[in-house]
Amino acid sequence: VLASGDKDEDVRNEALGGLKIFGAHEEHAKVCAKLLGSKEQQLREIGSLGLTEANHHAVVVQAELVVALKDKSAYVRANCAEALGNLAVLLKELGRREESLGILLEANEMDPVNCKHEFNIGVHYLEQQDLEEARRRFERVVEKKADFRPAWLNLGYIAKATGRFEEAEGIYADLVAIVPE
Repeated sequence: VLASGDKDEDVRNEALGGLKIFGAHEEHAKVCAKLLGSKEQQLREIGSLGLTEANHHAVVVQAELVVALKDKSAYVRANCAEALGNLAVLLKELGRREESLGILLEANEMDPVNCKHEFNIGVHYLEQQDLEEARRRFERVVEKKADFRPAWLNLGYIAKATGRFEEAEGIYADLVAIVPE
């Protein structure tokens, strides 16, 4: 969409350049997938290393696109924040949790309307057992989007995990009232 639909020529050019790079990596990934399917151990290892390298390069390309485009319109900032969110998920999968959190915080700042980033920040704190910070983040999510079911479930879990059973019961009752199944 950015490569063809944005009014700003710089945005179109940056997005088009990024798409070309990702297209090249898609072909690279296909080659790596064939290597991973090989019966020879050495070829499978080459395929695995190639995919790892492609993932790292994709992260860099996304980050470069975000830097180039983030000062543009709200629409472009929202797309950049989405790219940052995807980048954060990838970094988390690569075991780079703190770097992932920093990028999620940047995405949340760039597009504070999108509660998905705030939710993922809450999940980060929940996984780190920082229940108080996780609770604050999930509360912000339901303030922005009252029917965001996973945030309510996590709030109930946190209340229960901290011994606030009546509060947990109330949260789950609120969830049923707000988001009936």
